[in-house]
Parts: sequence; structure tokens; C-alpha cells
Amino acid sequence: MFAYPERAGEAVIGAGAPRGRNDWDRMRHPVVVAADEPAPSYDEAFGDLAHAYLEDSWVLGISQSASALIFTLDLVLTPTHPAFRPPRPNEMHCYRRATMRLDSESPIQIHRSSAPPAVDATGEMDYGNIDTFRPIDGAASITWELTGEWGTARVTHPRVRIEFQDV
Repeated sequence: MFAYPERAGEAVIGAGAPRGRNDWDRMRHPVVVAADEPAPSYDEAFGDLAHAYLEDSWVLGISQSASALIFTLDLVLTPTHPAFRPPRPNEMHCYRRATMRLDSESPIQIHRSSAPPAVDATGEMDYGNIDTFRPIDGAASITWELTGEWGTARVTHPRVRIEFQDV
């Protein structure tokens, strides 16, 4: 939890640790909540995930470094997302090819599943979905956990960025 004296009892969720007052302006879409409030969902905590639905999105690839985790996704968009289009024939949702990059100033802990990827009807490999993306200790948590058939990851002070590839 990061709180300046005038912000006592509040936590900044979904952003890196500020180093000074001006860094509050540079943090990417932080959500400030009282420490005793329920934890926000990922689409509330990270602006780039507003109007996206990870649980039905397909993980097509994963790459990582010590401080970054990158998912290649067929990302589900809700009808309120600006890039939404009606689902194609035989699709349940609007899927858009995208990368989801999580950056952290702390090392990212990832444990990959030993299960091989599935191969879909088009011959493309997929690693399942991102079943959960939530803070591990409630609203005041600084560490978020992602889980799915692909494995698990824990990211401290994540910064999340979505970039569409099929524009």
C-alpha cells in the first residue's frame, strides 16, 4: 500500500510505486481505494482492461523477462469497448488479436504448466484462458496473481498495457 499522509487509509491498485508526487500523474490508470474496501476487479483496476473479458480470451503465446510478462491473446471485447465489432459467424464473442504486457519493477514469478498447448480447429496452438487475475490479499494488495491452464504468475505493482495487432 502506498499512501501519502493526506491519503492515509487508501491504497493505489494497479500501478507502480510512486517515487514522488509527480509520479502520481505518470502512473497508468491507478485506482485508489480505501484499504478496507473490497478488491477491485482487473477491469476496474487497469484502464486498458476496461471492457475486456479475460476469462473467455484465448492465450496463444507467453513470453517473459525478469520484469515483464507478455501474453498474445485472442482478447474478448465487450460491446462497450471502442474496438468492439459484432462477433463473426460461429464466434460467441468479439475476439481481437492483442498483446497484454504486464510490467513490474520487481521480478515476476511465473510457473508454467507442463501440459502441452491445445491445437484449435484452425491449427493454432492455445494455452487456455486467463481464468483469474486478482490481487492476492484484497484491496490493499500490491501483488496480483494470474492463473490458467498455462500456469500461474504473480506480479507486484503491475502496469498493464494492451496493444491490438489486428487493426
